[in-house]
Amino acid sequence: MVPMRDVRVAAVCMASIPGDVEGNLNRTERFVSEAAGRGAEIVCFPELSIHGYTLRSQEHRLGDQQEIVRRIEDLARSQRILILAGLLIADEYRRPCICQVAAGPEPAAGAHRHRLRAGPAAAGGREGGFSAWGRTQDLFSQGDRLRH
Repeated sequence: MVPMRDVRVAAVCMASIPGDVEGNLNRTERFVSEAAGRGAEIVCFPELSIHGYTLRSQEHRLGDQQEIVRRIEDLARSQRILILAGLLIADEYRRPCICQVAAGPEPAAGAHRHRLRAGPAAAGGREGGFSAWGRTQDLFSQGDRLRH
């Protein structure tokens, strides 16, 4: 049995500008650098920290999703830290979906993500279509492992 140890976690509350992916990524990099410099092993960002929240359509502002995830993965490796960041990704119909990326310092950890979007059963666009009492919504599929 491996003995337990303390882990320092940084929780970031940042002002993400809707649609300013590059600016939000730059702010993310600064926060990650500061967290790593203070000895954090995990840094957690809010939902949609990369794209920001807006009520307007984000379809044209998704950006290069693979490049965004690659930048987060590269940052995690260079700073030797686990990063949890929120962004938008497109589903098969190019509709924006909320996504959480987990990127670790080792390439094997990679980025694991899950799309969250209210389903057609959700009345009035509410989240009840996929998130209701008695139902679970796993963010990481069984078998996904985050190693640090």
